[in-house]
Amino acid sequence: TVAMNPFHWIDGLYSDEKRRFYNDNLIWNAIEKEREMKEKMEAGKGDLQDSFFNKPVDTFAPHVYETSAYAYHDLMTTEQNQSILVSGESGAGKTETVKIVLRHIATIENSISTAACPTEDTGDLEQPEIVSKILKV
Repeated sequence: TVAMNPFHWIDGLYSDEKRRFYNDNLIWNAIEKEREMKEKMEAGKGDLQDSFFNKPVDTFAPHVYETSAYAYHDLMTTEQNQSILVSGESGAGKTETVKIVLRHIATIENSISTAACPTEDTGDLEQPEIVSKILKV
């Protein structure tokens, strides 16, 4: 990931809608499609050429959510540690980019771990302690 500072906030760049788009397309739908493909291949009906990840790389616009979604997806499917390298000149926003990546990954994990755990009084979702610690970065 290359960090660049546009020197002003770009509305919608890190919106919930944008985050959900990358989560849905690169994590949840991808995992489901991979399960279906594995079942087809085990039944002798699938072809590796049909794989979800044989799509052209430019299918999605480059975005830090894409990077973190792929890292999370690969962490969950391969069960191997993942790394994200953030590079840029001094003042380019590397620290902010890392915060965005961590917040996105924490949000993904939070959506899994608290989906069925609303608080008693408000109905809002509680934030696990580890997510709170990560977001304080």
